[in-house]
Amino acid sequence: MEEPIKKNLKEKVEELANTQEDMKQFHKDMQIFHKEISKEKKIMIACTIGTLIVVAGVIIFFGWLFWNGSLKSMLRARTLSIQVEDITTSVEFKMMVDETKMMIEGLRKVAPKYDSSFAGKPTMSETEIEDYNLEIFKAKRAGDLPDADWFRANSVAESELNPRSYSKAGAIGINQLMKDTSKWVCTSLLSIYDDVDIWNVKMNTRIAIRYWIFIRRYLRFNLGRQPTPVEIAMGYNCGHTAVLRAIISGDPEEYLPRETIKHGNKVKFYKESYEKKNYAQWYYERYSTNNVKLNKENTNANQPGTNG
Repeated sequence: MEEPIKKNLKEKVEELANTQEDMKQFHKDMQIFHKEISKEKKIMIACTIGTLIVVAGVIIFFGWLFWNGSLKSMLRARTLSIQVEDITTSVEFKMMVDETKMMIEGLRKVAPKYDSSFAGKPTMSETEIEDYNLEIFKAKRAGDLPDADWFRANSVAESELNPRSYSKAGAIGINQLMKDTSKWVCTSLLSIYDDVDIWNVKMNTRIAIRYWIFIRRYLRFNLGRQPTPVEIAMGYNCGHTAVLRAIISGDPEEYLPRETIKHGNKVKFYKESYEKKNYAQWYYERYSTNNVKLNKENTNANQPGTNG
């Protein structure tokens, strides 16, 4: 009787021992599992932190770009590149470029007869002609420069389309900008605070357009009416405050310099010349100081047997 009981107890003890060993192995396996889980957690946490750092860096970078205006400039540059491609293929833009070329050609044919130094003056290159008209066309398309032809006539009156023109007063480039005026326009109207090269035809024209637009708005606000293009041109020549005082006086010719009055007449002449498209006649000095000779030439040109 005792023998079976002992045997049974022995089996139970062995079974418990085996169970204890299994439990120990289970605990070891669980420890290993937890260690592996901990490693994976650490890796996941590290990856998450790394991702957050990268995202934060990207946000800070784009925030810095936006704060400094660089992002806006990049987006604007991309938009403008698409607009420029669209503009330069338009028929109207090509017509403006061709008109400018014919204007230059007409000036170079006629002007040397009345200005011996004109033949040696530089003219715009192909790229400069496109840059000049591109700035005008963009402003016109945006609705800021409805009087684009008057502005182009103003450029001719200012420099005879000579991009290297430099006056005794210090006016520079194709639109004869003064350095102080250019700096004021850049900082106050264009939000450009870096130094700019106003000898550059594109930048010179951009600044000149913005100043032309400002003069129109300034005179309209203070006069309570739309100013004439000639008044804007005179304001461009002598300053917006000076021309305003002269207009209010009721007798601009008495209060403005002769050069400014002459400039207004020149702009009007060149605007009418644009409309006539008679490019060989486009030289104001021929028109204003040689009226008798010009009329005589035109009369002879209409007679049979003359060479014009």
